[in-house]
Amino acid sequence: SYYTIVKDKIYLKENVGKIYFDEEISDSYIEDGNLIAVGKQQLKDADSINYSLILKNILNKIVFQKNGFLKIKENLEIEFYIDNKKLISEVIKPSSKEFSYMNLAKVLTKCLYEIKAKMTCDKKIKILNSNIFPAAYIGLLVQALSIRMYKNSYDYAMHMITSVQRPNNIPLCIGAITDEKDAAKYFPMFNMSEII
Repeated sequence: SYYTIVKDKIYLKENVGKIYFDEEISDSYIEDGNLIAVGKQQLKDADSINYSLILKNILNKIVFQKNGFLKIKENLEIEFYIDNKKLISEVIKPSSKEFSYMNLAKVLTKCLYEIKAKMTCDKKIKILNSNIFPAAYIGLLVQALSIRMYKNSYDYAMHMITSVQRPNNIPLCIGAITDEKDAAKYFPMFNMSEII
């Protein structure tokens, strides 16, 4: 759940102190080879909506590369529904790039736009709390697929999960460092003795 209290008196005028509430309940499962994410999104003072995001036959359409990056190897069909109405149907084609996250992020951004457009036209609400926010969903996707595909190799699954946090081989968080030199270079204020 996400709560925010609006405090900008000049910009919002009559809405000063109004509490905006945004909540999502979500789940994912695989059915007939399709990865399906379902959710119920609720915004304060608005009707809730139900969405579903379907990545068709995904286990046969992706591969994890040596560096741990997820790559789409065949056309991946994606469908997005709100309240059982199909709003998006796209195909992500294989790319020559090292990883396929950007192509997937573009489709996920469209899905988020559809949720927001259906729930509110309030321009003051810039972002919704949602597990299909591109960075969140791609992280969850890599975790779920790597653990499912490589359940007998914890180290290999962790290698793939770490790759999400190391685009261009640069760690985005301390959890994605490879050694103490990595920590010193990218997080000079971090004290390694706190975790060792």
